[in-house]
Amino acid sequence: MKKVKFSTIFFTCLCLSGIFVCLTIFSIMQFIKSYNSLEKTQSQFLQCLNYSANLQQASMNLTRNVEHFVTLHDIDYLENFCKIVDLNIREELVNKIDTVSELSPTEKKEIQHALDLSNELLQTELSSIKLVVLAIDVEPKNIPPLVKNFVLTQEELSLSREEKLRLARRQIFSSEYVKVRKKIDVAVSQFYNSVQSRTSDDLQHQTRLTEKALFFNVAIIILLIADIVCIFLLTFILVVNPMNSFRTSISKGENLKLIGCQELYSTAQEFNKFSNKIISKNKNLAKENKKLDKLNTQDYLTKLYNRLHFDKIVAENYSSQKPFCVFIVDIDNFKKINDTYGHLIGDKILQKLADVLKKAALTFSGLAFRYGGEEFALLFSVCEQSKIDEIATFLIKSVHKIRKLTNNSSVLTITVSVGCASTSQGNKTVLNLVKCADTALYKAKATGKDKFVMYENSSH
Repeated sequence: MKKVKFSTIFFTCLCLSGIFVCLTIFSIMQFIKSYNSLEKTQSQFLQCLNYSANLQQASMNLTRNVEHFVTLHDIDYLENFCKIVDLNIREELVNKIDTVSELSPTEKKEIQHALDLSNELLQTELSSIKLVVLAIDVEPKNIPPLVKNFVLTQEELSLSREEKLRLARRQIFSSEYVKVRKKIDVAVSQFYNSVQSRTSDDLQHQTRLTEKALFFNVAIIILLIADIVCIFLLTFILVVNPMNSFRTSISKGENLKLIGCQELYSTAQEFNKFSNKIISKNKNLAKENKKLDKLNTQDYLTKLYNRLHFDKIVAENYSSQKPFCVFIVDIDNFKKINDTYGHLIGDKILQKLADVLKKAALTFSGLAFRYGGEEFALLFSVCEQSKIDEIATFLIKSVHKIRKLTNNSSVLTITVSVGCASTSQGNKTVLNLVKCADTALYKAKATGKDKFVMYENSSH
């Protein structure tokens, strides 16, 4: 491979690619031409089928309207009959059939024969209609020109009313009329079979041409792909494979593979050493950032979430429009405890209460926060009063169980006052919700402490 110039190989493959591309374009054009011809033949057959069925239906509609008019004497059927004849629907359908497909002489003869038979029936139908029109004394203004201009024989005109009606029915329901009707169906069926047979032969021929064009196209494309693959393989092996590997590794954040020539091998080694140092520093930096994030959201003393995180969580809940409630918890007489027993005991009390609040948050699927000083906050995704009362009872009873030895070995117990407000009470802003919970807390303080008060509800 080293003795062969890469430029010679590349230029040869490129010339072959050009030849294959030209052949591919030619074969695709031939395939499209064959496929379009096949599709056109199918479309013409379906249109012929549709038009011939419509022709048969139009003739049948004439018969049905005549039968209904002769039987029921309803002028609407007369109007429908004349409309079909006046619009030349049958003639137009025959013209359309001849337009969409190049009919053979036999096919033209068959479809024209069906039309002629339909026109033959038309004379009988007009005769029956004219007899009924005269028999039931239809007003002249309601008689269509087609019927008005039809001439009966003198003998028919001289018949009585009942005789005219009987003759009209006899003409329409006679065996001769039915025979002609069946002949129309046979003529249309023969036309359909002739077109189907011719179309089948055409489709088979077009299908063979399309298959040949497709096979040739696939063969050329395979050769073109093989040539392109050869070009890429030679290029990758002789020039760019190591560089592509390096680029992929860098994009994935991985160490470079030690491949390629000595220069690339040494470069990869030095790069990996430098990259590993950067990764190590980034990991240490990520750990420090994680610690900082935790400090930003956590209260140092109680290990609960802080006021900043409380504001963020409440705002997010408002944005998502989720129903929730906020408890504000305050230690009763906490200043006196600090003044009497010292701040160390006060801190221990805060930590004990924080443990109770954590347990409450875990039990009722909520979050606990240190709101500020001796005030704490709890957030729960509930608004039902029964659930709020259950949470409040749990808090009050749990706090009663807190015991703490003081400096003089006496046992200190604490109580808390609790206020609560929920979004279901119409609190549309964060400030309003917290203010309502504070109001309930102050009411608990003012009415004896060691109790829970729901905003705008009685204490418990």
